[in-house]
Amino acid sequence: LLSAYLLGRDADRGECAQPCRWRYHLVEEKRPGQYFPITQEPEGTYILNARDLCLLPWLDRLYEAGVDSFKIEGRAKSAYYTAMAANIYRQGTDLLLQDPDRYSPPQWLLREPEKLSHREYSPGFLFGRPEDGQCCREGGYVRRWEAAALVEGWRDGRLFCTQRNKVRVGETLEAIPPRGEPAAVPLSFGFEVRDGVFHFYFHGAAEGRKAECWRADPRVSASFVGAAEFVPGSPRCRSTCLYESVIASGNMECLTDLEEKIHALNRIMAHYGGESSGAFPAAALERTAVFHFAAASISGKSNRP
Repeated sequence: LLSAYLLGRDADRGECAQPCRWRYHLVEEKRPGQYFPITQEPEGTYILNARDLCLLPWLDRLYEAGVDSFKIEGRAKSAYYTAMAANIYRQGTDLLLQDPDRYSPPQWLLREPEKLSHREYSPGFLFGRPEDGQCCREGGYVRRWEAAALVEGWRDGRLFCTQRNKVRVGETLEAIPPRGEPAAVPLSFGFEVRDGVFHFYFHGAAEGRKAECWRADPRVSASFVGAAEFVPGSPRCRSTCLYESVIASGNMECLTDLEEKIHALNRIMAHYGGESSGAFPAAALERTAVFHFAAASISGKSNRP
């Protein structure tokens, strides 16, 4: 209604200008140019700041009510928002249809809507008239996450992406698969140089996501970031980050020789300031998987004075 009235842009035709997200002030007709802010008082109101609707935890209630189709609101939204929101509800409905009587989405899925640009969430009128349908503490969007890149393809053992936003040294990126929990895999590592070749060592459980990925395709690329430090500037656009980073790639292997495993674990210990040699309990060695790759290619970069 507001979009059509103010701008002639019909929201029902996908042209909503989102005037409900604009900032408004009151103007008294005899005081042109004098703006009065709209604020929340104990007996007042905070107009046009409704919470966003999120019904992911209650899809079973809607199913019981006979709802068999959901529309994801994507008008005036980014492709990232629309794709993520549709994927979240797709996974929710898949879980629902597996066992409608025991629908209980996992916590990681319930956290996914928080990674979208949004206002505080509400179930709307699902349980009757909402007591807190307006967000009275602050205006604007909650944006704690942003899209870093869009995957364009996979060729010759390399993943090609188009960067969409600034990525800072030391930040953790999540890979979002079509199904399942997003993957973020920080690793402890050790390294050494033998005959001019860098060798990298990692450890972890013998089963799990890392092991499954490496068994499916041993080609790996790893990024190592050290000594990251934010340096504020004036004006703010002159701020920078000091860092040192290395990117290496090669073919991962799981070490099975006992002496090689001990050597690799000692290199990991030494990298973090521990002893560079020593023994490990036999039971721990048995249940710990140790991985290694020799760098087929390696490059480094530093931003230091």
